[in-house]
Amino acid sequence: MTKHLFATILDAFRHNAEARPDHIALVYEDIRLTYGQVDELSDNLAAYIQGRIPPKSVVGIMLGRNKYMMVAPLGVLKAGCAYLPLDPSYPQERLQFMMKDAAFRWCVLGEK
Repeated sequence: MTKHLFATILDAFRHNAEARPDHIALVYEDIRLTYGQVDELSDNLAAYIQGRIPPKSVVGIMLGRNKYMMVAPLGVLKAGCAYLPLDPSYPQERLQFMMKDAAFRWCVLGEK
């Protein structure tokens, strides 16, 4: 078995997406997405972000449990940004503090 050393989690994901695009990468309830599908969805988000904010910006991610919980961070990283996970179940005051403290430029929102 060949061992791979990757510099980042994004490198490891890209390696699997290229080597195994048809293998299941994500399972959420009855939804199954392959590495290729996750790669495409995260590429789309990255392109959307890149057209709106500069690299190295902080992007908030406030998603409830859904299939995009793993896609969004990959898309943000592919855009060259950092992400701040925000749990929508947190009290509003806590979320406001985290948002102000991080001074993020943009936020990915989803359902609770």
